[in-house]
Amino acid sequence: MNDLHFAEPDFVQALWIVAGLIGLLFFLEHRGGRLLGDFVSPSMQSQTIHQIPRARKRLGLVALAVALCSIVLALMRPQWGFELIQSQASGAEIMIALDVSRSMMAEDVVPNRLERAKAEIRDLLPYLEGDQVGLIAFAGRASVLCPLTPDFGFLRLVLDQVGPKSAGRGGTRLEEPIRKATAGFGDTGNLARVILLITDGEDLDSFPVDAARDAAERGVSILAIGFGGCLFGEPSDQL
Repeated sequence: MNDLHFAEPDFVQALWIVAGLIGLLFFLEHRGGRLLGDFVSPSMQSQTIHQIPRARKRLGLVALAVALCSIVLALMRPQWGFELIQSQASGAEIMIALDVSRSMMAEDVVPNRLERAKAEIRDLLPYLEGDQVGLIAFAGRASVLCPLTPDFGFLRLVLDQVGPKSAGRGGTRLEEPIRKATAGFGDTGNLARVILLITDGEDLDSFPVDAARDAAERGVSILAIGFGGCLFGEPSDQL
């Protein structure tokens, strides 16, 4: 389809303003010449007043009218035809699994491990524009608090409410968030799928290695981040 059309046709009304302005300028130019003739004779005008020729004045008004009409035409956004371009969607699906066990309340980082981890996630989100991100809180049990979504505003609201009670059971079981995240990715498309696992503790009585192998078979990558430290500079039970 190659028809000429305008994206903003309502701006055509501005031509009335242009017409009124140009008409007013023509009227003032004509009136000024007439009033000058009432006070000064034509013979004296040529000797005492340097005037721009009337034809030149009118040519300037015509040029102004053309310029203003061109501006109105540009505001109307004329378009000629269109072209359909098919592009492949890009981005990634990222499920953040956040440890909310009691040990995450330790204050070896300010203000505590959990709040520091939440702050780091908030700082990360602007770099993930165009991706879909979800949130899982886990301790002895894993809960999907936010499924995969491009709405980071909603994700931030959910993240603000995350605390030790979000998982419902104490302890640290790494298998559950890995399996829940893997199940939440879906099977369509060729998007990169990543689990961002944030924890400060060792696994207790689960099988995270088996869960990680199953995730890998589905093309899911796992990035494990150990968080926090202990007294005397010794490393804590980080991943």
